[in-house]
Amino acid sequence: MQKLALAEKIVPLIIHMLAPAGLFGVFFLSFCLGAPFSAETNIALHVLFFILCFATTLTLLYFNLNKSLFFVLSIGVAYLLINFLKNSYAAEYAAEPAYQNLIVFLPLNLLFFYFWPGNRFLSVKTVWLLLGVFAEYALGEHLSRAGIRLGMDMETNIAPSLNMPAFLLFVIFCLTVFINAVRHGDIWNYNVFFAGLFLACGLYYSASASGLPLFFSGAVICLLLAVTRNIYL
Repeated sequence: MQKLALAEKIVPLIIHMLAPAGLFGVFFLSFCLGAPFSAETNIALHVLFFILCFATTLTLLYFNLNKSLFFVLSIGVAYLLINFLKNSYAAEYAAEPAYQNLIVFLPLNLLFFYFWPGNRFLSVKTVWLLLGVFAEYALGEHLSRAGIRLGMDMETNIAPSLNMPAFLLFVIFCLTVFINAVRHGDIWNYNVFFAGLFLACGLYYSASASGLPLFFSGAVICLLLAVTRNIYL
């Protein structure tokens, strides 16, 4: 009886994790075996990312869900800014203070929004929260112009494109989400956990023309799965 009860608890957890885990495995293997992709494929991945963000945003607005929507907005803003920095500074983009600060803000925002109450998006609190986010990025721009990095010295980074503070924040975020996923056994937390892994991989391989759009698209797909599966299953 005890084994049966344990199985009844474990099996749903495995089932909920299969879709995002399989997605992560397919994307990661595709990158390892196929990258760098052709220019046409990279353009298609860019287009796919924006289509996914648009579709996910519309879905979240329809259901008036603020937490996942802030995740998508954070990912979209980070994606646009990273591509802007790559186009502006070419191979030296990762050494720029703006990039080093941006990749710290991304997991920090995800952690903040994760603990933010899941209320309606269309509310007065959302306006104040958005103003706070704009103020954060204004602070980041000021620090970058002053040459101040939130990251440590380049020698202590996990990779040139992923500094130690960002890596530690992603570890904290993923561990927190995974613990809650195991405790509650819900679809949303499992998908958000793999979204965090996708984003960390996207930053780690952001120097590749294929890595950033591929892994960031995977993160948005996980968030879309989290919402749709949580509502309809």
